[in-house]
Amino acid sequence: MPQCWLAGFTDTGMKEGSIFVTDFKRGKQWRTTPDGCGHIRDYYRIPGPDPVMVEKTLSKIEGLAGPVFRQMFEDRRGPVVEEWDNLFDHIAVQYSRVPAFRPYILGLTDSIYRKTITEALTSLERRS
Repeated sequence: MPQCWLAGFTDTGMKEGSIFVTDFKRGKQWRTTPDGCGHIRDYYRIPGPDPVMVEKTLSKIEGLAGPVFRQMFEDRRGPVVEEWDNLFDHIAVQYSRVPAFRPYILGLTDSIYRKTITEALTSLERRS
């Protein structure tokens, strides 16, 4: 869950504000900040030269939506026309960020990798 989104549920409306978290499985509740909840550590870490590439990309999109959420909160209003593009990008990313969507993404990337490798091997066989 993006911190900029959770900020709207804090007592101040800012990322530094307090938010209550409830763990229904453990039957516990505590106060924290958006930085302390709503995420799985290293969830987007991938192998390769830039293991946090996905998180950097998501941060850019959230960086555009965050100020929109903040302004809407401060002005107590809905989005204006000029803000919709950033919000739609943010909404689309949120749809794909949930753990239930991960098997689909992994299947898609596996399919792409297999096709790429098959084409590369076929190309090598043709050269021989």
